[in-house]
Amino acid sequence: MIASLIQLKILQISDCEELEQIIAKDNDDEKDQILSGSDLQSSCFPNLCRLEITGCNKLKSLFPIAMASGLKKLQQLRVKESSQLLGVFGQGDHASHVNVEKEMVLPDLEWLSLEELPSIVYFSHGCCDFIFPCLSMLVVRQCPKLTTIFGTTSNGSMSAQSEGYTNLKEISIENLEGVQDLMQVGCLITNRRGGHELSIVSLETLHLNLLPNLRCIWKGLVPCNLTTLVVNKCKRLTHVFTKSMIASLIQLKILLISDCEELEQIIAKDNDDEKDQIFSGSDLQSSCFPNLCRLEITGCNKLKSLFPIAMASGLKKLQELTVKESSQLLGVFGQGDHASHVNVEKEMVLPDLEWLSLEELPSIVYFSHGCCDFIFPCLSTLKVHGCPKLTTIFGTTSNGSMSAQSERFMNLKEISIENLEGVQDLMQVGCLITNRRGGHELSIVSLETLHLNLLPNLRCIWKGLVPSNLTTLEVNECKRLTHVFTNSMIASLIQLKILEISDCEELEQIIAKDNDDEKDQILSGSDLQSSCFPNLCRLEITGCNKLKSLFPIAMASGLKKLKKLKVKESSQLLGVFGQGDHASHVNVEKEMVLPDLEWLSLEELPSIVYFSHGCCDFIFPCLLMLKVRQCPKLTTRFATTSNGSMSAQLEVSQVAEDSSTGCSVPTSTCRKWTPYNGWEEIKEFGIGI
Repeated sequence: MIASLIQLKILQISDCEELEQIIAKDNDDEKDQILSGSDLQSSCFPNLCRLEITGCNKLKSLFPIAMASGLKKLQQLRVKESSQLLGVFGQGDHASHVNVEKEMVLPDLEWLSLEELPSIVYFSHGCCDFIFPCLSMLVVRQCPKLTTIFGTTSNGSMSAQSEGYTNLKEISIENLEGVQDLMQVGCLITNRRGGHELSIVSLETLHLNLLPNLRCIWKGLVPCNLTTLVVNKCKRLTHVFTKSMIASLIQLKILLISDCEELEQIIAKDNDDEKDQIFSGSDLQSSCFPNLCRLEITGCNKLKSLFPIAMASGLKKLQELTVKESSQLLGVFGQGDHASHVNVEKEMVLPDLEWLSLEELPSIVYFSHGCCDFIFPCLSTLKVHGCPKLTTIFGTTSNGSMSAQSERFMNLKEISIENLEGVQDLMQVGCLITNRRGGHELSIVSLETLHLNLLPNLRCIWKGLVPSNLTTLEVNECKRLTHVFTNSMIASLIQLKILEISDCEELEQIIAKDNDDEKDQILSGSDLQSSCFPNLCRLEITGCNKLKSLFPIAMASGLKKLKKLKVKESSQLLGVFGQGDHASHVNVEKEMVLPDLEWLSLEELPSIVYFSHGCCDFIFPCLLMLKVRQCPKLTTRFATTSNGSMSAQLEVSQVAEDSSTGCSVPTSTCRKWTPYNGWEEIKEFGIGI
């Protein structure tokens, strides 16, 4: 019947477990019924454009080899998840005695994808080579046996290769144990004795994943149109490029390298024996990647640096730089062999860099080797996590003026700093991207988000800096920090929405006086109300055992937008709002309203005795959830008002309260209130909030 299917354009077959053949004999008893080669060529699908086979585990091949030359219009060929498939084109019964051409052409094929075919050993059975003059996408993933028969590459000239693959734009190769270099990929679509190697003159995107024996990518090939290179889990790869080829990589925009255990250099010498072969500074600057936008290096534990320092000035378009989990990395830019005798500029500019992330780099000690400073005028996000040695060489901060600092960091919107033992204040962070003798401090005029985690020597965050655009502040495990803000700066924090502080052992106040010696310096109630955080939505305090209260009571009326308030595991806390030094002489209102508060949680506070100090009651008209857990000394009465709003009342009831109206909570158990169910006592193992 195949002679009648001349109009067939699309053939898709999936998850047919018993499918053994796409084309079967009309009569299985006629053992000697064989189609001639000419019959197969003329009678196969002349208009077939798209062929997809998925999950047909009994299929050994798609068609007999003699049919291939008839597929003149085939544009997409995809075969995947078929466990017994040996090849795309097989000898089979159909053509066992047919003499086929030595070279087959699929003239319109643009997309070829072979994925998750654990048994495939050849593209076509026999001695026939294939040419795909229009191929633009080649994907080979998880075909571990495919390369066992391709130990050597073709000896044909480059012109012969180019004729076969001039339009190849994307290659994705995964889980092929036998591949040692990219030139062997050409053999994947030829016979076992060798074939056309790859020409990558048009190649734009290359993905290499799980190639355990890949030692060299290019082997003489020059991908002059390459825009994206992704290399992952190529454990024997020692370098990515050679010096002689980087001048041709002017189109490269994205470079991602991860989990390459033996990678020692991104750019290696062409000949390792030429020990004195050094690039000049001008060569490095002009020949490096002028269009590189995104660079990510992860899990390359033998890498000491990414590039020599002289190359940095050529990275004019770099926008994202992420380096992480590389245990031996000493710096992002190193002196190395490439530029050991090169005089580089004293100041380098990465004009487009917006994102800089250094994470889990236990050996890094500098951003750049030598005496060169870096300027990032467009930097908006800075992350430094798990780089414990980075600050040991940055003991002092810059003496430069604030205007000079602002020129360098005026666009910085997010900072995330973690596990840096040497940092004592935020101003030192500017040194992380300069040289060891000091550098430009930070201007945080545009800063919106700040995460500080595991900074054991942090004593003061701001040191004169005013983050007037700050919206989110998270502080965790800064064990020497005694306060978060000073009273002179809170008037500037009108944008603050989220404040989370946890496990700061020495924290005594969230807002401290600017000068502790001025014992009588007290803010007036009106000042506190107007200057506190008018946009604060979420406040969470956990594990701050020296904290007696969060804010003075006079500040409460300014928290108009507070929606979530959670305080837990703070052993000395006496109340959420306290009288304190700030407001000891201030007359506050008899009744305070937190109009937007929806969630209030007080947990594991063994010393808390009141919600607010003094004679002030609180009303929470929008409260949806109240939880009180393990607060045995708490005397504040939580009760609903006549209109159904929850309130916190100073007066302590002398009798047991009805569970639907009030609760004095002198208990170590957990009680939860919602407007729908009233008060409920919850067992410890069943709680969650």
